[in-house]
Amino acid sequence: MCTENVRVGGHVTKAEKKVAMMVAIMIVAFFFAWTPYAILALLIAFADAQVAPWLSVVPALMAKSSICYNPIIYVVLNTQFRSAWRRLLGVTVSLEHPARW
Repeated sequence: MCTENVRVGGHVTKAEKKVAMMVAIMIVAFFFAWTPYAILALLIAFADAQVAPWLSVVPALMAKSSICYNPIIYVVLNTQFRSAWRRLLGVTVSLEHPARW
């Protein structure tokens, strides 16, 4: 059992802070990806905005690229996820030369 995950006197632990930060970043990334698409869709639906087809592609691509953000965020911020990928890929980390990630 990892000692950093144990609550002491009702205080927030380091692991909980890391998870909260990761979730906050994931939410921001979601809004970053989907807000342009939502705004464009609302403008077209309710304001009868005329948008060139080539211009409407950009928000759609941003929204669809959002599926790429979560794995990247997990790999960068979650040590358990990283170590699971290392085990899956058979990558070993030397103690003499530790990897940065």
